[in-house]
Amino acid sequence: MNISDFNKIVAAKTAELEKLVRRQMPVLVGRMAKTHFQENFRKGGFVNGGLNPWPKSKRQNGTGTKASYKTLLSSRNHLFSSIQYIPSDGSVTIENRVPYASVHNDGYSGVQYVKPHKKNRLDAMSIAGRQRVRVGGRNIASGTRRMVIPKRQFIGESKELTDKIEKKLELEITKIIKS
Repeated sequence: MNISDFNKIVAAKTAELEKLVRRQMPVLVGRMAKTHFQENFRKGGFVNGGLNPWPKSKRQNGTGTKASYKTLLSSRNHLFSSIQYIPSDGSVTIENRVPYASVHNDGYSGVQYVKPHKKNRLDAMSIAGRQRVRVGGRNIASGTRRMVIPKRQFIGESKELTDKIEKKLELEITKIIKS
């Protein structure tokens, strides 16, 4: 092997490493992060230097089907399933576009405005038109409501996730160098 052959090999390996860092790793890291953050829901807390469990919700103190679900989970698992990753050139963004995700992730304490609405309205079938109509209910006046939602972080920097990413990057670099 002479110098020109060696330079060609180094250039090829450099191109492979650049492709790994700019195109492949963002997708791999995004998938790892999504899995890690969804695992937080299954464990019932945020994993960062160990499990930091979430405070229980009032719903869990009751009885019935709703009380059987873990904190931040429901029959639809909307918050859980809305975690997504967006890979870009050399980076990845993890997000949850559910409007109330940041309230749960960061916590909230403040006054919330409540619009006037009707409560306990029932669907019924109109005899004349054979259409569903809303009947009954009582009017609820507008006003303000004091809300305190504790912090139940599920997305954020995590030591365990960082360690997994570093190990994966090391493994991928080693594969390229040895091939």
